[in-house]
Amino acid sequence: MKKFLVIMLAMLWMSVAAFSQITISQEDYDKLPNETRTQIEKITTEKAIKGEIKEVSEYANLGKEIGVAVNETLKAVEDSAIRIAESNLGQTAITIVVWKLLYKEIAGIVVGTILLGISVFMLLTGRGKLSKNDEDAGGWISVVGGAVFFISSMICIFG
Repeated sequence: MKKFLVIMLAMLWMSVAAFSQITISQEDYDKLPNETRTQIEKITTEKAIKGEIKEVSEYANLGKEIGVAVNETLKAVEDSAIRIAESNLGQTAITIVVWKLLYKEIAGIVVGTILLGISVFMLLTGRGKLSKNDEDAGGWISVVGGAVFFISSMICIFG
């Protein structure tokens, strides 16, 4: 029982000593020697600096944690994107997106290539007809039609 009381008193005394603060008035502070005031100001300044350093350190750690979280998130997104792109469903989705974005250009190239083939065919057959008979209207129609198809094919491909 005596040991318990001694331990309790010791704990009480330590807690009082640990949480005690001394506050003095400005008049009493002014009465202190210059050396003592310098030491008090030095200790106060050190505590303030340590507090600021601790706060800045906490912000730096927070920034580091945010950076790590963002990096891990981007790695997870990258891994998911790669996994999806390699699947059949992902490749189908990519094809649909590319088609939605580029269908006009793709259709223009396909139609333009077909028209270019028609124009070359018409120009060659029309030229052959013109060389045999200059008065044949079919030759001129074929040449003019070939030129029109050629212009149309260039508009489709490049327009």
